[in-house]
Amino acid sequence: MKPEKLKSMLMKITVYLELVLAMFITAAIVIGMIDLVKYIILIFTTNPIDTYDVFQKFLGHVLLLVVGVELVAMLIMHTPGSVIEVLLYAVARNMLIGSKGNFDFILGIASIAGIFAIRKFLFADRISDNKALNNDNGD
Repeated sequence: MKPEKLKSMLMKITVYLELVLAMFITAAIVIGMIDLVKYIILIFTTNPIDTYDVFQKFLGHVLLLVVGVELVAMLIMHTPGSVIEVLLYAVARNMLIGSKGNFDFILGIASIAGIFAIRKFLFADRISDNKALNNDNGD
């Protein structure tokens, strides 16, 4: 088998595997959405003192599902923008839910600022549209 044909076949297999993974993640997201209803009921029935902890777990679950949705979009669209969105939501989730102290929070803010800087100054709609990456200098 010629190397070009092997590369083409492997790329097709990779695309199909990504689609299968995206379907599994989508199924997990749909199943995870059922828990949101349980969390809402739990928020209303919980003692007011414990509501904050339950609500924080609810937000963590919602943001995890959002990261999953963005991950599916990234697997399907293959754009740098979708990767940036996944990173942005993952950092935001970590800041809101997993942050244990001021240093973690400041690090999260710096990460989000870095992501926005990348988006503003280094962002191309598609990797193939970036002339620097394609070496289109007239050679």
